[in-house]
Amino acid sequence: MPTTSSIRIAARTTSRRGGMSSIGQRSKTTTSVSSDGRKGSRPPHIKQLWTHALALSERLERQHVFLLASGIAFNVLLCVLPLLGLVIVVASLVVPPELVRQSITDAIAGALPPTAKVQRLLDLLLQEVERVRSYALTATIVAAVVLLWTSSALLSTLRTALNAVFSIPTPRSFVWYKLRDIALTLVLIALVVVMLLLTPVLSLLSANVSQLAPFLEQLHISGWISFAANLASTFALMFLLYHFVPSRPQPLFIIVRASIVALLLWELARVAFTLYIEHARSLGAIYGTFSLVVVAALWIYYTALIVLISGEVAKYWWEHHTAKT
Repeated sequence: MPTTSSIRIAARTTSRRGGMSSIGQRSKTTTSVSSDGRKGSRPPHIKQLWTHALALSERLERQHVFLLASGIAFNVLLCVLPLLGLVIVVASLVVPPELVRQSITDAIAGALPPTAKVQRLLDLLLQEVERVRSYALTATIVAAVVLLWTSSALLSTLRTALNAVFSIPTPRSFVWYKLRDIALTLVLIALVVVMLLLTPVLSLLSANVSQLAPFLEQLHISGWISFAANLASTFALMFLLYHFVPSRPQPLFIIVRASIVALLLWELARVAFTLYIEHARSLGAIYGTFSLVVVAALWIYYTALIVLISGEVAKYWWEHHTAKT
């Protein structure tokens, strides 16, 4: 039979154990709360990026961006020859034809990936343009008519795609927008001619800088000037594209950011596409002599896709910016 003293000792032992267990539970609770607080204090950047990427992919799929890019690429292939023919004819009225040919070669070489197949395609393209130009006035008129018609179809396709990206209703005034496309085509030709005239000026400037400061030649100053000119011309072209082609003017926030994103993606695509063409030997085995056309079509398609994706990114950026403010 237990005595009074033994009962007291057992009660003290139980109370001590209970106190120790409650202290352990409190310490565990405090530790878990502090660890959860540390986990919550870290921003989930990767999760946010993944969420934005999923949202953008859903928007691209909903707007049928990949299908629209293929339509743009098809129209670009149709208007390349008449565009170059008309540009050469117009520019030859101001400067010698040899200088025009060299300027066009440099400009197209700067816009396309620097590979041997692209250079062969460029030579063949310029030969066909020179053959068309040799037919003088009649061919010039025909080329001008074909250019205006095909370029209007190109700009119409591009406007439809950008309207879908920027959520702009499709306009119903066919005649007005057809005349607008023709006017934009003439402006585009004028800009191309001005860029061709600036090319020899930049070459002369880089040569004079190297002569005045020989130490700059070791820094490849001429190459940097050419690279900067290509970046500036690409940004200007993208800016004008996002500003004038859509049926409704967009905010400057969207235009600038879409131009910057398109410029960055385009330069990255040039590097990646160059590596792909140099190491992908299956193109020649599969397509044979048509591999040059396939290379050009792929690059034009990727360029159109970059233009549309950049517009979608800028639009998505703008929506989040306005939602926060």
